[in-house]
Amino acid sequence: PLMAKDAGSPLLTAHLWTLVGLSIVPGCFGWLWAAKRWGALPCLTANLLVQAISVLLTLASDSPLLLIISSIGFGGTFMGTTSLVMTIARQLSVPGNLNLLGFVTLIYGIGQILGPALT
Repeated sequence: PLMAKDAGSPLLTAHLWTLVGLSIVPGCFGWLWAAKRWGALPCLTANLLVQAISVLLTLASDSPLLLIISSIGFGGTFMGTTSLVMTIARQLSVPGNLNLLGFVTLIYGIGQILGPALT
């Protein structure tokens, strides 16, 4: 939204996060469907690549079209990443009584806190 303000489009600024949100739900289902078809690890790789490209698009230009594509790409991959990682975590064998899903959730939460602080 901050970059959209520089693009001079108040309507776009107001609705970029809406586009992200609207992209999240089909993104989750789409990535899980793809994981059943092609496997979770290749889909996670593709998911992270699409997410990285979506974020980098905002650096290329402040064009409203690129901001829209970036928002949809980010939203379509954001929760899909979590869904795919949880799918992979369920498939791993773990030693002892380690709750891997809980551990993955903890690490993800720490990353969500430290990521912005470190950048």
